[in-house]
Formats: sequence, structure tokens, C-alpha cells
Amino acid sequence: MGERCGEGGEDLRAGTVIVRAGEVLRPESIGALLSCGVREVEAFSRIRVGVVSTGDELLEGLIENSTQPEIVSFFSSRFTEVEAIGPVRDRPSEIYEAVLGSVERNNITVVTGGSSVGEHDHSRVSVSSMGEEVFSGIGLKPGRTLSLYRVKGRPVFVISGLPGAAIVSLRPFVAFLLQALMKSKPRVLHVDRLAGLQIGPDEAWAVPLDLAWSGQGIAMMPMHNRGGTHRLSLVSRAMWTLYVDGSCSDAFLMEAGGIDRTIV
Repeated sequence: MGERCGEGGEDLRAGTVIVRAGEVLRPESIGALLSCGVREVEAFSRIRVGVVSTGDELLEGLIENSTQPEIVSFFSSRFTEVEAIGPVRDRPSEIYEAVLGSVERNNITVVTGGSSVGEHDHSRVSVSSMGEEVFSGIGLKPGRTLSLYRVKGRPVFVISGLPGAAIVSLRPFVAFLLQALMKSKPRVLHVDRLAGLQIGPDEAWAVPLDLAWSGQGIAMMPMHNRGGTHRLSLVSRAMWTLYVDGSCSDAFLMEAGGIDRTIV
């Protein structure tokens, strides 16, 4: 008698934290909460995201609209609602109307294409006329044309129309933005020691990584450590991305995949 019996409070004792504020509710969390008689918790409503695609070349069928579906897929998760808008023509007035509509309906807006300063790149100029510039361009390769604006109090990203550059540049900024909006935690692994990377002193790079066998076991190996890291063939096969500054003194890793792999 008395063997193989569970005591009351053995699994979860009084004072045990089951779910912290800002954490995503997982099936295991829900099971633990219900076991303790907790049937309701306060939660953030789903984040609404609008992805505006721009480019005459997309409407004319000259190239595939690959970046918008990529970004829509990145944001698609159990705690987001994503709206695909466009493609719209490279006309300032059309971009303005599309972005304005998205801002009124969504918490976050992402504009793909027209992020540079060429003759036919109108997205950055159109969005900058609508609100406040947070930053215009970043010191990261690939993806240096990424910009962020605040329109009617809501964030609007303008990103590259190239799918490889778009995803690797947007991921870390979105992770830290969601940290502010949802009190979540970015899923970031800080790196203390780097070896074998050759990066210019005034550059920052997003380096695709893959798993490989080394003499000491499994190691993360750069798929390309100098130039060309924006190539979609590399980005699509990378399991992680290493974000590192030119001095290699500050670096962190982010896992490939959707937004659910970007935050905890």
C-alpha cells in the first residue's frame, strides 16, 4: 500500500509559475493551466499584418511575385492574421493608397519592392511622405535597403523585392518589434566566439549557416562567408542565419523558418 501513488501538489506546487507574461501559449501550457483549474487567461489579440507587393514587372508577368508569398508565409502563424495586398503598380499614388489602407486595417505593414533610390523605386518615397521616418537603410548585407517608418502610430517596413535579402533583413527587426507589441522574447542565440569569418571592418553580414560534421562533432558551418549571401539558393537551404558585425565582436544566431521560430 502507498506505492506508485502521486501526492497532491506533486506536479505543480503552490507558487509555481506555469506561464509567464509574454510567452506563447503552447499545448503543454494549456494542459498545465487547466490541471490547476485555470480556465481563462488574459492574452493579446492576434497581430494583423499587411504585406503590400509593388512592381510593374509583377503585373506584366515579367518576373514571378516570389517575395510577397515568402513574407506572407513568414508571418503566418497561430497568433497572426496576414493580408496579401497587390501587386500594385510603381505609381506613388497607388502605393500611397495601398499602404494607407493596410495601416488602417493592420498592426504591421510590410511593403516589398521599390526600397532603393532608383528612378522607378517609389515605395520608400511614398511611405516617407505619410509619416515619420524611424530609419532609412541599414548597414547589413544583404538587405541594406530596409527602412522603417511610423504611419498613424503603426510600423511600416519597406524591404527589398529580392526574396533572399527580404527575409534575412526583416527577421531580426520583426522579432524585436513583436517583443514590444506582445511582450514576447526574441529567439536569439548570442555567439561568443567566431573563427574563420572574413568580414570588412565597416560591414555587417547575414551569413547562412548549415550543420556539418567536424572533428569535434556537429558544427554550424557558413554556407558562404564572403559576398553572395543574398543568393536564394543558399538562404533557402540554410538552417540558421548568423548576424555579425565587421569586427566579429557582436554576433547572434536566428533559426530559419516562420515567425513562430523567431520568438519564444
